[in-house]
Amino acid sequence: MDYYQILAYLLAIAVVVLVMKVLYTPLKFVFYVLYYCAFGGLVLWGINIIGGLVSYHLPINPVAAFIAGYLGVPGILLVHALQRVLS
Repeated sequence: MDYYQILAYLLAIAVVVLVMKVLYTPLKFVFYVLYYCAFGGLVLWGINIIGGLVSYHLPINPVAAFIAGYLGVPGILLVHALQRVLS
């Protein structure tokens, strides 16, 4: 192998590592948001399943799911309070 090829491979590896380091933080934030939305959506869905027995439901949308997932029980109470105030 030629020295220029080795230098080109090392430069390509360095560029890939640099790009991965630059994109790591935003992607980590996106995955945290998706995790909280998924968890909150599952919790709201479970509340709606149980609440269906007494004709109670909470809206399931990305904002409500994120609030419920990120804040936990206080978030669920906040979603309930917002539903009562806005409807």
